[in-house]
Amino acid sequence: MRPCIYSMLWYESLRIKKKAAGLILAAFFLFCLNTTFLFSQDEGPKGESAAGSGEPVVPKEAIGSMPAKAEPINTEEIIAKINEAKDAGSALRACESAIQQCKAFEDYENMISEIKLLASMKDYAFQDVLDYAVGKARVEELSYLTKKNDIESGRIYMSVNEKYYNEALEYLDKAGKVTKSKDLDLGIYFLKFLIFKEIFQPQKVDGVFNEMVNKVGSYSEEDAKNLAKLNEISNKLSDNGMKDDAMKLKLVYASKVDPNSAKKIADEIKTDADKYFEAGSAKEAVSTYDTYLQLAENYYDKDAMSARLMDIAEKYFNKSQYKYAIKYYSLYLFKYGASQVADYASSKLAMSYYHDKDYAKAVSKFEEFLNTYPNSVWFEKGFESLCKLYYENSSAEKAQEFLQKLIDTYPRRETRDYAHLLIGTLYYSKADYNKALEIFKKIQQSFPKSAYLYTTDVLIADINDIKKGGRPSYSFGSKDIYKAWDIYTQISADIGIGEGAEVVDNKDAKPGEIFIKTKAGSKVTFTINGLEDLDRFHEYWQDREDQSRLPREIKTETEKDLIFLIWSGADGGKFLDDKQTLSRIWRAPGEPGNCAITINIGDLGLVRPLDTGSRKDAAKTLSIHVFVEK
Repeated sequence: MRPCIYSMLWYESLRIKKKAAGLILAAFFLFCLNTTFLFSQDEGPKGESAAGSGEPVVPKEAIGSMPAKAEPINTEEIIAKINEAKDAGSALRACESAIQQCKAFEDYENMISEIKLLASMKDYAFQDVLDYAVGKARVEELSYLTKKNDIESGRIYMSVNEKYYNEALEYLDKAGKVTKSKDLDLGIYFLKFLIFKEIFQPQKVDGVFNEMVNKVGSYSEEDAKNLAKLNEISNKLSDNGMKDDAMKLKLVYASKVDPNSAKKIADEIKTDADKYFEAGSAKEAVSTYDTYLQLAENYYDKDAMSARLMDIAEKYFNKSQYKYAIKYYSLYLFKYGASQVADYASSKLAMSYYHDKDYAKAVSKFEEFLNTYPNSVWFEKGFESLCKLYYENSSAEKAQEFLQKLIDTYPRRETRDYAHLLIGTLYYSKADYNKALEIFKKIQQSFPKSAYLYTTDVLIADINDIKKGGRPSYSFGSKDIYKAWDIYTQISADIGIGEGAEVVDNKDAKPGEIFIKTKAGSKVTFTINGLEDLDRFHEYWQDREDQSRLPREIKTETEKDLIFLIWSGADGGKFLDDKQTLSRIWRAPGEPGNCAITINIGDLGLVRPLDTGSRKDAAKTLSIHVFVEK
């Protein structure tokens, strides 16, 4: 019920008496200022009020040096709104609004004083709300002082914090004993948790925390309302810089509810982690993902959890955050090493180490992957990656030894062509052209379908030119000088169409696309024209005897890079041979329809020590769209 008219009049009389007392004290203060010969400024006990009430007094030096204050809030108007509240909910909202309006230390002091005055009215209907408001205002006031981060506010805080925290606890206890509001009860425990955290009482922190969890669980008979309240309290903890406690609250709560509710909590935690991840907050994302995994594995089966863990690892890999990708791929293999995609996780773990430039660990993980999963669909990619690691991070002799060992270990794998190619280029770089020629010809004979067939054709032609007195077209590292490489041009190429087909104009054609029409059963010759990729290097000489001397640039030039081809996708038609060469003959299907042929052009981008930089361009794709007519 609302306070009676007599209580209102009594409250106003108290306010008038308080104002009169204030005027008398002000007059007395002015008198003291004009009679400084009677008393020293340093006399009298510090930290006590003149009336001996025990209320802490702000140090004089702090008051004198504090910056100019903003216009004080209208406490009379605010208190009037609290006094006019018709129910506990509106009284609580009015009190919280009043506290939010406080912008200075004096605002808090005046507001708390007025709320206490109102609370002294014995027949005020919502005493629990007022007691809670005093406790909350004290906590907010002390928080305000700590956030000010200036000397004056620090002095005030040190002089009042112990008394004000104790007072806040006293009023919160009073509110808790009489309140019937579950929202207010939770608010009381939340504030107590903040206070005990601040004054370093861990046992009380734990006790209040557990009670807060229990009160969330008994807040309503509806699970949805309890979860909403859980999220509300968790968000308040996060807003107060207690993200670990916010996660702990959810974990402890989940351990006390049914599995379906626990799953929902886990999924909400993952949603929070995803938001941190998308926002670029790496530390928070990892911590929250870890909490999610810890909780979720108690309620989801292995298949579901393995998919969720893989999703997290993939997120980090795709964002090039390889250290975290390593963490989660490793965890996946530890927990779900028997899963059907463990081979994929193993290959991605090795690749993560490679991209993270931990080459020794990458070599170890690729070797482990090849030995453990020889039948994996990812084997070829892992094999080539390991070959490149050997080539780029070992001396020429060691690289040849490691590559030959791979060839001998997996004698039936088609991917051996890449290892042979790298060994051949190592002989080429040492000017052992006969040995290099022997290996390149072996690739042509043993691997007629190799994607590197065009590459070996180019190198064989270059060696033949060298034997006739020409200059080598390619360089793969040197002992005396080093090159710093950078990409100069992108791969250039287009498609030429021979007899048997006609080019069709298509305004929607994208770069690298061509549309043609031909008769059913016709032979069509496709040729790749203008195929070239140039990279630039800056060549330096380094004094090996005196490494302190800066390298001397010798020259800047461009050089052709090695390219490989893969023709694919001749659905409905057929190539007359399987060789991956510049020119190929294709027979159209016997029935009308549409066909698509794709040529993927890749750049080997080989860079050997002591050279640095990158030569690897983005792959280029050419597409042929064929309309087959009768």
